[in-house]
Amino acid sequence: MRLLTLLLLLPACALAQAPERVAPDVLATPRNETFPAIDPRTGDLWFSVYDRSFDAQTLMVARKSGETWVAATTAPFSGTHGDRAPRFSPDGRFLYFTSNRPEAGRQTGDLNIWVVERTEAGWAEPRLAAELSTTERDMHNAPVADGAHYVASYREGGLGRADIWHVTADGTAQALGAPLNDAGGQPDLWVSPDGTSMILVVTEPAGWLGGDDLFVSEFRNGAWATPRLLPAPVNSEEYEYGPSVADGWLYFTSHRGGNADTWRVPLSTLRAR
Repeated sequence: MRLLTLLLLLPACALAQAPERVAPDVLATPRNETFPAIDPRTGDLWFSVYDRSFDAQTLMVARKSGETWVAATTAPFSGTHGDRAPRFSPDGRFLYFTSNRPEAGRQTGDLNIWVVERTEAGWAEPRLAAELSTTERDMHNAPVADGAHYVASYREGGLGRADIWHVTADGTAQALGAPLNDAGGQPDLWVSPDGTSMILVVTEPAGWLGGDDLFVSEFRNGAWATPRLLPAPVNSEEYEYGPSVADGWLYFTSHRGGNADTWRVPLSTLRAR
């Protein structure tokens, strides 16, 4: 049985263990850390940082060393524009991220999905992922193994603010509708490589704990199930977003410490409500 399926079937009264800060001696800076992601090839920790403006972020990478990470540095193709939310293709060949960098024919400052390819010589030059981007705000994306993506976007045809769309490898986009989307907004997500499990962010949902909260859903019988809240201590009264899963851990951003920091919790202890 798939792990997240098992989590959904466990009783709601069984809560997760408390999340832990990720490598605070390496990552701790005056800046806010957001959107953690683990490189599936190297184990390096990628994330983004900002000072005061959430839209003026920079991509960072901390190299894996043993059981931890060291020496976070700016990604070679970031630092000039607002770049955030690194997301790897399942095979690690491509890195997708959200950026407001300029592109001919698009509104200045618009958020779109960009992609950079890993080559033998290193990372190539980023290019607009045109098949994932529109003239609206395309917030964040989750690539899956069949070449498709799930994209949180403000594009026309959704139910509210940012909605989750399924975009096939050829660029055909479909709004997923209820119960996954609603009028409140679903601005961020992680989807398992096989496309059967999702951890999504919901803005101020019914029964919310505060800000954005993390929910989980499973693809069952050809449709996504109603999302279920991950209770405290995973969610808190502050913002939780930027989910990603690697090596048996759920990584995410939380503002519970005042600033945005990188946290993680073992998948084996998660319980959905």
